[in-house]
Amino acid sequence: QFRKTLKLPKKQDFSGKSSYNDMVLEDVLCQEITQLSYSGHINKASEFKRTNLQGHWHTLFTILNRCLTGKATGTNSTSVFVLRMFHAVAYNRHCDYALLFWNDLTEVVIDKRKPSKARKFVPFQRFL
Repeated sequence: QFRKTLKLPKKQDFSGKSSYNDMVLEDVLCQEITQLSYSGHINKASEFKRTNLQGHWHTLFTILNRCLTGKATGTNSTSVFVLRMFHAVAYNRHCDYALLFWNDLTEVVIDKRKPSKARKFVPFQRFL
């Protein structure tokens, strides 16, 4: 349904074009984000702080983070999901956005370690 709604092609729908790029691992993700005028060093996504981004990268990240999360305040840190989206846009990667959305939605519902309040939260409410 995400693919249909967002008008995204399926993996086998590429005619002569390269298919989606693989999702980058978290350590590569962090390394490449530091190359986007990030004033600091991050080893894990949880160490990321929006205030360390400079100029237009700060603005782009803020827009993505606010649109894809339900947070109105405390938007300085984010999840790996939003960082992957930001990375894909910043580096112009052909990313399977529908798969990213689906994985993040199912993770919230399936992960029993999360408190029940967190599992009742509907991600991407502004976007959807």
